[in-house]
Amino acid sequence: MRRRPRFTILCGSLVALLIGSATTAFAGEKFVTHDDLTQRELTNWTHRHQDEGYRLVRVDSDRTPEGTRYSATFRKHGDRPDWPLRAAVDARISHELASTGVPGIAVAVIQGGTLRYLRGFGHADVDDDVWMDGTIVGPYNSVSKAIAGALTFDVAEADGLDLDASTRTYLPELPAQHTHTVGQLLDLRGCVGHYEQIPAATFDEGPYASARQAVAEFAHAPLVCEPGRHWYYSTHSYAILGAVLESRLGEPIGAIVDKWITRGYRLPSVRPIDLADTSVRRMTLYSGSNTELRPSDSTYKVLGGGLEGSVLDMARFGQRVIGSDVLGRASLERMLTPPDALSPYAYGWATGTERGHRFADKDGSWPGSRTYLRIYPDDGLVVAVLTNRERGAHSAVRLGGDIGALVLGD
Repeated sequence: MRRRPRFTILCGSLVALLIGSATTAFAGEKFVTHDDLTQRELTNWTHRHQDEGYRLVRVDSDRTPEGTRYSATFRKHGDRPDWPLRAAVDARISHELASTGVPGIAVAVIQGGTLRYLRGFGHADVDDDVWMDGTIVGPYNSVSKAIAGALTFDVAEADGLDLDASTRTYLPELPAQHTHTVGQLLDLRGCVGHYEQIPAATFDEGPYASARQAVAEFAHAPLVCEPGRHWYYSTHSYAILGAVLESRLGEPIGAIVDKWITRGYRLPSVRPIDLADTSVRRMTLYSGSNTELRPSDSTYKVLGGGLEGSVLDMARFGQRVIGSDVLGRASLERMLTPPDALSPYAYGWATGTERGHRFADKDGSWPGSRTYLRIYPDDGLVVAVLTNRERGAHSAVRLGGDIGALVLGD
């Protein structure tokens, strides 16, 4: 049975034993202490308490017949542990985990520009007993499309990309049937086929070094409808969008993401999925029966579903968007406004109003994970959810919406 943490208010003399000196600054602070931890337990608790808003201030080790054991002390750092809604959000996520059997869930909440909540529940890897946490990396799936929306409008603002121009203005090598505009690729009025018409097996030459290479695999496929007159969901539409950005900026999509998103938006964990890079601390993906899945190549769909990152950076991205750190107000409003009545889907985001609150969101689903990002641009609220199973009764969308309503008091 796992030991429960001991929450204590420490006097100055005991603080001296823990961190080497007794000072007025430390007296009366709240601490969490764990004893007799294995290396794995120490790592798990470190990530857990850092998510909750505690800082590791001391670790001691002791050799025992069972191996090295550790004692660790964490000190409260900032206001996150005192957020009034913490217990209610904990309870809602715990219910989702227990009632659906999903291996792990990670959630981040940013309100008013401040990180209010960050926590993992369950396991990032069951067999290795790695707890889920807020900074472990997982696939963003189609939440990548929302990031693509911000990126595209950012390039339009900064570099003159014309969303109303014909796609073939930037990609003249495309066959003549590609009569869509750049904006229609993003708002899904471009009628490019989805997996029903262009299955994942089409992309059997991966990993792809550029979006243009991936687009060459399906560019000959006919459109499924007349651009501008119908809405049709398509991941491959975003592959073409990536090729447009490559043409405009003169770099492959991986370099564009690194320059504009990872470094430009200050989201260090966000990157195109590179399965060859084993240095990334990733969650394990699971099937509906909770058996491990081997992830497949996603380099053909970087902007449509091929980005990865932490739930923390997903929420930070949402905050960068509504906080006008990425786009000017006019571009933000256009990005979140559907161009017509065909669909509430705007430019990378679905949009709507719930209980009088305007929101924009994007969900993602692919073998091994479900994801969700929800922003309330008028309320300064962002909710992000990562899970490491696709099929089953759990719902990242339902969970994210419930947490948003809870925070807004609805």
